[in-house]
Order: sequence, then C-alpha cells, then structure tokens
Amino acid sequence: MPTHAARTTRRPARLAALAVCAVSITLGACESTPKSGGSRSLVEDYEAGRYAVAYALAAQEAARTTGTEREAAALVAGLSAQAMDRNDDAAKWLTPLTTSTNFQIAGRANAGMGLVELSNNRPARAAQHFRTASTRLTGDDAARASYFAGEAYTMMGKPDEARKEYAIAQATAQDPALRERMRGRASGVRSGSYSLQVGAYSDPVNAQRAAREVAHSAHRNNLGEPRVVSRSGPAGGSLYIVQIGRFGSRVEADAARLNLGSQAIVAAAIGDAGS
Repeated sequence: MPTHAARTTRRPARLAALAVCAVSITLGACESTPKSGGSRSLVEDYEAGRYAVAYALAAQEAARTTGTEREAAALVAGLSAQAMDRNDDAAKWLTPLTTSTNFQIAGRANAGMGLVELSNNRPARAAQHFRTASTRLTGDDAARASYFAGEAYTMMGKPDEARKEYAIAQATAQDPALRERMRGRASGVRSGSYSLQVGAYSDPVNAQRAAREVAHSAHRNNLGEPRVVSRSGPAGGSLYIVQIGRFGSRVEADAARLNLGSQAIVAAAIGDAGS
C-alpha cells in the first residue's frame, strides 16, 4: 500500500498528463488517460463544462505545485477562464505558458490564447497564436490549430492565407472524418462581402449580450440588427461571432466603422449570405 507521501508525490505528475488533454473547445479531446483522486475531479469538471469549479481547483493546484505540475494546473485554469469568456484571467494564466519548454502545454496555451484574441477582436494576433500552436502540437491537434488559424484569416478577409492554413490542416489531419471536414472548409473559402465584427465568444449568452449592447448604435447608423453567427470548430465546439451590416467593399465597411464609434473591426461577412 503506497504511503500518503507517495500518493501526494505522484498526484501532480498525473495531473500534468491529464491537463494537457483538457481542451475540448480549443483542440478537442485526446486519447483517454486513467484518472484518479483530485486530478480526476479537476479535469472531469473542466470536461463536463463546470468551468468555475475547474478554475478554482486548478488555481489552488497551481499555488501549491512547481515546474511542469504548476504549468499543467495553470493550463486548466487558463482554459477554464477562456471558456467563461473571462479573457483577462485567461491571458494571465496562459500567456506565460505559450513559451513553455513542454510543447504540449505551449501548444495548448497558444491555442487558448488564440481564442482569447478572437474574442478580443484581434484576429491577426489570434492567427499567430494558432500557427504557433500548430508547430508545437502533432497529428490531429496540430491540424485543428491550423484550422483555427484559417478561421482567423477568414475573419480578416484574407482568403489566400485562410486557404493555405486549411490546406495545412487537411494535410496534417490523421482522422479521415476530420480530414474530409478540412477539405470542405478549404474549398469553401472565397472572397466576398465585409461586415463590422464586434467580437467572438465561447458562450452564446455573452454573444447575445454584446449584440444587444451595440444594437442602438447600429440602428442609429442604419446598419440593421446585429447578428450572432455560430462557427463550428473541428472538435465540435463553437464560437459565437457578433457582426453588423454587410458591405460590398472594405472602403464602405471602414466608413461605417468610423460612424459606429465602437471597437468593431472590419471582417469578412459570415452568415446566410456569405458564410
């Protein structure tokens, strides 16, 4: 029978192995790993969508561990904060991990920061994080990172760069179903109309709130009703994007953005008419 000290010593190492898999929204689930004790509770809370609980447990774990074990706990804390659209908290935990010498942790931290930057309406920064993630990860995880880089370029209205990332994702993917989805995404990219993008959110409730907050300004400038569009990721998760209007050129969209007076950016229009 292992002593209490021995069990305590082994627990963080098990947490490190589990935490690098806990990325259901960002990159999808990895192969199952045996779970036990407190490690099981922390990761299962995250995977079950109990992000507030997972965040609290991970923060406690990070406070009492060091090295790779602390990084693993910080990763769960950061990804949990991101899933709750608590972007400042997510960045606090994830940013130091983006340069970790553990490529699994660095890759997932960069992927998480990519989602944070999308939510903050900074798709150029998001694309860089996703591209970095794709070089740290392997197989289907790397493919998913390239996919999201393509999504970021699509939002920027850069179809050529988007096609390149989707093609990399298709070539890297090992799962046949995932590879087929990447192929369809790459063939569907095209130049089109533009919109004003308010933000991208993991939680649809937060997206609807953002749409309501900007609705008055949109109506005042004859831009119509803000819309929330869901973009599905290759792992089954979604981003909920708030956009306003539809314009035939970037020049028109830029003019409308100045009139709107918000933090909106010009992005490729998505939705029924141009997704």
